[in-house]
Amino acid sequence: MGNDLREAEDPGKGGDEDVWDLHGGFSGKNRGWFANDPMDSVLGIMSQQPDTATEFLDPGADKKNDMLHYLVKDRDWELVDKNEFHGKASVVVGTEDKDSRTGLGLVIEAASTGQEPGAHYELGTHNPAQARVMYHTIDELNGAQQAEQMPENLREPMARALRDYVPDLHEILGKNNNLYNTQEGAWQDDEGLTRMSVFKDDLVPVLRGIGDDPKALGLLYQAQQQYGQDQLSALPDNAGAATRVAIKDTAAALGAYDGVRADIIFDERFKKQTWANDFNTAATTVPGYALQFTGAYTPAADAANRLVGVFSYEVTKDRLAEATLEATKENAEQFTAGQREVDNMVAMWAQSNGHDQDSTFTKDLIGTGQTKHEEGRDGALRRLRPDY
Repeated sequence: MGNDLREAEDPGKGGDEDVWDLHGGFSGKNRGWFANDPMDSVLGIMSQQPDTATEFLDPGADKKNDMLHYLVKDRDWELVDKNEFHGKASVVVGTEDKDSRTGLGLVIEAASTGQEPGAHYELGTHNPAQARVMYHTIDELNGAQQAEQMPENLREPMARALRDYVPDLHEILGKNNNLYNTQEGAWQDDEGLTRMSVFKDDLVPVLRGIGDDPKALGLLYQAQQQYGQDQLSALPDNAGAATRVAIKDTAAALGAYDGVRADIIFDERFKKQTWANDFNTAATTVPGYALQFTGAYTPAADAANRLVGVFSYEVTKDRLAEATLEATKENAEQFTAGQREVDNMVAMWAQSNGHDQDSTFTKDLIGTGQTKHEEGRDGALRRLRPDY
């Protein structure tokens, strides 16, 4: 069905890109029942069959399937025709409906995770086809200038989908894993696990685009935070270098989110206190289900879940204070809420292993993460604001 619809609408296949155009909007309570975009409607239905969705969108190892490229970059989504007067002349102008790309967001989520949209499941396991869908979605969004300026109905599904890739995001944003730094796309590690690598400079704009919806970014941040906590909590006291690496990677990852938050707060389009409140709510609300990552990446850590609930609330006031800052380079350096969360993670982990929170051992580990947080935050800000 999807291929047939494309042939009807894609000029590159002999179709008519205006074939579905109608006058008037078809979203909302009164008119949303009418499926004025057959392709987007079919994509939404397809999202309930994740394996079919993956097959439909997967470019393949040979990159011969261009359906994802077509839907993200080439397709004409302006199906609502409106009359505008230019002087005395009436001109028909195409615009997007408010529910445009709703089906696309859902089918990308299903295709890249192997799960129905919004489902609760153990995070972190994919096959190569699913990982290719996620990699190429990020790549296509950047290529279409829709990463940082992400269409509204893609934000929440992309946040949910990326939660399933948080183990990969942890490595990408940490920038300490040479395999992630030198490989791109879907690949398998020595244990046969499928991994997904993108360049940090391609991932950060996607996080920023999601951030136009504070609840969506907060949802993703919560998973990123918990994964970092799980990595640290799973380590014994004598883990040595592994402890420092876990701290550095988590600090750099949460630092990148602080850089994204700074860019959003410095954007005059937003009601900043409202945005910060909504982000805090999503980032600190304990879900009604266990948020767990597959044991292939890290053991589940019940203590981590409890500890996150203890200290996350302490930094909500800091985020609200940061929301009042003016857009200056000096003020960008004040976005350190993520670092304070890492400091608390380290202090609690050290205490659980018999070290005082003010011991030399603990202070040394806390200092280990602070430089990496700054690098992660400033690197994200430079990507989003070259003048910084």
